[in-house]
Amino acid sequence: MKQQEEKLLSLLEAEIDPAFKQRAQFIFKQILKYRPISVLDIGCGRGYYTNALANLSFVKKIVGLESEQKNLYIAEQNKPNQKVEYIKKDFYQWQTPQKFDIIILSEVLEHLADEEFALKKIFALLKADGKLLISVPHLKFPFCWDPLNYFLMKQGTHVRSDWWWLAGIWADHKRLYKKDQLIALLNKQGFKKVAIKETISFCWPFSHFILYGIGKNLTLKISFLPFNRFSHRSGFLTQLLAKFFLFPDKFFSKFIDRQRFVGLVGVFKKRKHPFI
Repeated sequence: MKQQEEKLLSLLEAEIDPAFKQRAQFIFKQILKYRPISVLDIGCGRGYYTNALANLSFVKKIVGLESEQKNLYIAEQNKPNQKVEYIKKDFYQWQTPQKFDIIILSEVLEHLADEEFALKKIFALLKADGKLLISVPHLKFPFCWDPLNYFLMKQGTHVRSDWWWLAGIWADHKRLYKKDQLIALLNKQGFKKVAIKETISFCWPFSHFILYGIGKNLTLKISFLPFNRFSHRSGFLTQLLAKFFLFPDKFFSKFIDRQRFVGLVGVFKKRKHPFI
């Protein structure tokens, strides 16, 4: 069992994106802590969490829900075993009698038009002692992460979210969140905070554009495996770049108080009396 757990966390050793690395570490550690039998990943994308968790012996059933066929194709190609079931369906329309021990909602809520409806549905899909693992982009992000939007938001605007290459932290997003706002939103829908973490305060200039606007698009178009986290390949160059992009946060956090953050990741449970 310990070998399985170490292997799960080792998947992030060569993760170049420091924000993804920290939220994934948090999510993996919660999975190892609560040892769920059943997991639902809403907006599973290309199957990073679903396929990684399928190798844990205590996890017996994983459902990955995704509306984009091109993402599901990649997820299916990397599926390690039959524990994983992928479903092409819009979450709002999907119906199931199943209840889950853990529901993952990572970098999804900010895309949804009706966030409250989505959280009500998630509440109903969780078992009584189930947990929601959620991550969202932070409204108070550091200047260096996305200088253009940082400046524009001071003027009350931001880059259009459909200009994907240039949209930065607003790419396809309807909203960003502060910690207190996220907690209040989930509390309103019957959830209680168990733990929450704000991730990455210090980074290289234009990190979001480098990692997503350029890096993600090139990886998708060229399918350059050493830089594709879904290939789970770890080489000297990727490990070096991972340390390079994480260096500012590790170094400056020792001397400067954290005030701005790239993202939020947390675990929430159902309250015993949710709407009292």
